[in-house]
Amino acid sequence: MTSRRRRAEEGPRGAGRGGPRRCRYPVPPWLVRCPLVEDSFSRLASQSNVYGLAALEGGEGPGGLLAAALKGKVIYFRYHDLRQRLRPVARELQFTYIPVDAEMVSINSFPKLPPQCGLVVSITFIKDSGDKASPFLNIYCDYEPGSEYDLNSVAWSASVTNPRRFFC
Repeated sequence: MTSRRRRAEEGPRGAGRGGPRRCRYPVPPWLVRCPLVEDSFSRLASQSNVYGLAALEGGEGPGGLLAAALKGKVIYFRYHDLRQRLRPVARELQFTYIPVDAEMVSINSFPKLPPQCGLVVSITFIKDSGDKASPFLNIYCDYEPGSEYDLNSVAWSASVTNPRRFFC
């Protein structure tokens, strides 16, 4: 029997007499099927890192994700329920007291401790002032009744500290 005729009888390549060919190296289960699916895509003005992401608790607050780009932009990602369908929404938040030439280091968010309610957002950045860089920590939270979870209101109320006096 010729090899061409044998291949035709065996079926598709690799499905020969012993069944499908086995991989020489075992494939890890997490490579076979990934449970994550890309839902939406948004561009950042510049790169970021793992410290540039902060999840917003969804309890009483808005829920979502804050992403801080290296060049000072903060993007708020969330899902909006529109006519029984979830739509991804991304918009830029303007936080006060962040200089244009600042380099973002990290962003974090957490709820206030009871009995108070509201959202706290902290942003650390480095400002290059000529001969040396200075680190800064901005803490944002709003104390106005009814606007404790409003991100626009939180972004405009900051207490600015220089962490150098705490850490150095």
